[in-house]
Amino acid sequence: MTNRQAYELNRQIEALIDQKGSDPAAYTADEKAMLSQYSGYGGLDQFLEESNAGILYEFFTPVPIVKKMWGLALKLGFKGGDVLEPAAGNGVFLAQVPARQYLERDAVVTAIEPQQYSYAILRILYPEARAVQGVFEQQFINERINESVRSNVKPVYDLIIGNPPYGSIRGLSGGKYMNMGEKQYTKANAYDEYFIRRGIDLLKPGGILIYIIGSEVANGGVPFLQRGNSQVKEEIAARATLSDAYRLPNGVFDRTDVLSDIVCFTKNAA
Repeated sequence: MTNRQAYELNRQIEALIDQKGSDPAAYTADEKAMLSQYSGYGGLDQFLEESNAGILYEFFTPVPIVKKMWGLALKLGFKGGDVLEPAAGNGVFLAQVPARQYLERDAVVTAIEPQQYSYAILRILYPEARAVQGVFEQQFINERINESVRSNVKPVYDLIIGNPPYGSIRGLSGGKYMNMGEKQYTKANAYDEYFIRRGIDLLKPGGILIYIIGSEVANGGVPFLQRGNSQVKEEIAARATLSDAYRLPNGVFDRTDVLSDIVCFTKNAA
């Protein structure tokens, strides 16, 4: 599919959602299949009338990579339970949840997604999941006083899996929450390290975190695993163990040649 075709298909899907809403019963099987092809706007900025920094970072994970990541979760001991997908996109990770026969108990997924159409698609295609419209950073803000909860985080998940945003923490979607004390508390300077640091806080002891994280090496970005020592890395190392990691070839994502790694962490026992 060309970039122009991807853009046009996205617009058709958005028009369909505008017309029918987010009730799964309103859609035919063919329409749901169409919704699953929504690909976001990463790499499609040339077709947009107005630049939006948030949606230009939408690069949804290819299915073979998602299957690999779920396979790693099983390999590392995931047997079911509470799962978080902190930047869910069109729900590709929800589509590949392992069959019940491979688990000891059901996998109950919470999916966080800020973009309105991707969020609607989650509700339509995966009504069994708990879809939350918002950004990951909001989970750590006391909205009564607009300040970070800092260390007051309840560990509730057995697995956190997904494809967090990459790049330095600046004016992307959710940046305002980082300015409410989150950046100061976590010491994170990039979104991948922030999502790792705070994801580990949300894991139960022994819980697993698996992310695919990218770096724009061509523009001076440094992959997480190759960055020097830092306060945020020290905090991560104090809370969890790097269980596995894989370097992927450039070009695994459509419409970008960002360098990507899969990283797996297991939270230390309390």
